[in-house]
Amino acid sequence: MLLRQALVKLPGHDNYQRAVIFLRMALLENSATRFNDSLRILTEAAPLFDVIGGHALQGKFHNTLGLVFKNLAEGERRRDYSDRAFIEYSAASFHFQIAGHVVYQGCVENNLGFLLLTVGKLAEAHQHLQRARRLLAAVRDNAHLAQTDETQARVFLAEKRHTEAERAARSAVRSLEKGDEQSLLAEALTTYGTVLARMRRNARAEAILKRAIVIAETSGDLEAAGRARLTIIEELESISPKEAVAIYSDAVDLLKQHQDPRVAARLIACARRLLDALTTSVNSPGNLSASPRAWDGFSFRKEILRYERTLIECALRDAGGVVSRAARLLGFNHHHSLISLINHRHRELLDARSAVRTRRRSLIATAVHRRERANQGSKKETVICLLQTTNDQAVTDFINKTMVADRIRLQLCSTVDEAFEKLVCNARYDLFLVDNDAADPTVFQLINKARRLSHRRRIPIIMLSSTDCETAAWRAGVDAFLRKPEDIKAMPSTIARLLRSDKMCL
Repeated sequence: MLLRQALVKLPGHDNYQRAVIFLRMALLENSATRFNDSLRILTEAAPLFDVIGGHALQGKFHNTLGLVFKNLAEGERRRDYSDRAFIEYSAASFHFQIAGHVVYQGCVENNLGFLLLTVGKLAEAHQHLQRARRLLAAVRDNAHLAQTDETQARVFLAEKRHTEAERAARSAVRSLEKGDEQSLLAEALTTYGTVLARMRRNARAEAILKRAIVIAETSGDLEAAGRARLTIIEELESISPKEAVAIYSDAVDLLKQHQDPRVAARLIACARRLLDALTTSVNSPGNLSASPRAWDGFSFRKEILRYERTLIECALRDAGGVVSRAARLLGFNHHHSLISLINHRHRELLDARSAVRTRRRSLIATAVHRRERANQGSKKETVICLLQTTNDQAVTDFINKTMVADRIRLQLCSTVDEAFEKLVCNARYDLFLVDNDAADPTVFQLINKARRLSHRRRIPIIMLSSTDCETAAWRAGVDAFLRKPEDIKAMPSTIARLLRSDKMCL
């Protein structure tokens, strides 16, 4: 109300101050999740921003409008609003780049990555998040850099690349632990706990998620505490039904005033999950202390079949839908016995098993495989320039051993000058790999120079190092940083991902 009164009292020609007030009004509406009111306010103010020449203020306008459209798209499930959010965020990034606001541009690129994650465009999300990382690392903004890592962990999680997701989430948590952004730390811990649960590290995941609850409640972010509680129910099957009910009850108390339909959907899904768990617990074969509720119409055969179905369903769930594993859990000598039971006696469990892989052994299939193998010989060879500041033959041997099937050819450089000569020339290189154990500062200068070369500006760059030089590497302009020796096994997947992203950019 006070902002409305200030708006009326302003002179008609003071467009800048009017625009600032409109932005504050829209942000206040956002905080109360009244996004339609925010959209109306911003639409009313749009003509003001068209006549204002300041790129910084226009960037804030487009970023706020993108935030409103993103929340409306998630709440109302409208794809056209997602498209509008993408357009507004892109416009905000452009204006912040012109204005020279590197931090704001990095944050908007992170917003773009998160938006693309929500619509399932994961490869494009990685591109924007990598750009955000470069921008934020250049100005040493660790808090926003950690937010970018947390978003990237979610993208990796959506791709089921759990090892890389765990590394990104752990990096975000470590960075935020050094600051005082407790709400952001609680969010990062929730993502980290989710990743650990998907990796079947349940004890560690439970500890991380409970820590997220404590930090969120201490910082006053009750909504984050409620979401962390729902994550425990969604991701952890190891907790008892009684404990899950208590956790759910606390989550309902924290989130009952929330108007976001996504939160309501999660509450309903968790309630159904709890009902299923409680029903399974009551109907389990071990729970025979009580007599049936009524003997009228009781059938011994039906009860045995019901218990049999419950056991098979539990085994399939614990085995991830893999019938052979479920058969071992149930003590069958061969999994075909379990398949026969599911196909004939419990057909309602067909959806609980994983997809059946069919094997085709025919003359036609064999001919096709021969043709595919022959075509592999004509695939374009990938050329990698490898700079090694120290003589580590293990890295070279690992690449040659694990990537021989991918037609990758290495060109080795032992000095920075030799690598610079290769980068300056017009020879084709698909990727630049730097093994920098000595943390040589001239290597970082070389990467920075490569980013300034027009024909090498987009070349993917990976740095390997056993020293603590990750921040300097990101600031120089690398696309990925791998620690030795723990991250060496992630090198093939990282190279494949960066090569795919580079082709999409072209």
